[in-house]
Amino acid sequence: MDKVMAELKDEKGKNIWICSGANIANQLIKVDLIDEYHLTIIRIILGNGIELFSDNNPTTLLEVEQVKEINGVVDIVYTRRTE
Repeated sequence: MDKVMAELKDEKGKNIWICSGANIANQLIKVDLIDEYHLTIIRIILGNGIELFSDNNPTTLLEVEQVKEINGVVDIVYTRRTE
């Protein structure tokens, strides 16, 4: 999958939007193919569940681009920080 995503990213055109769970997100993080993260926080703590980010991902510095809150649901957009 990372080969296909890298090829798509190199093509001219629009952004690639991926709505995924932890498995796909972690595969793309490991090969540094995510430029922007959209995270939604819902006001319920579930306790157990699938972790979004695995322990063996590289450290990625991010900066907040946008924060929206509607009815207790918070959407945060992060982009990779350029140092």
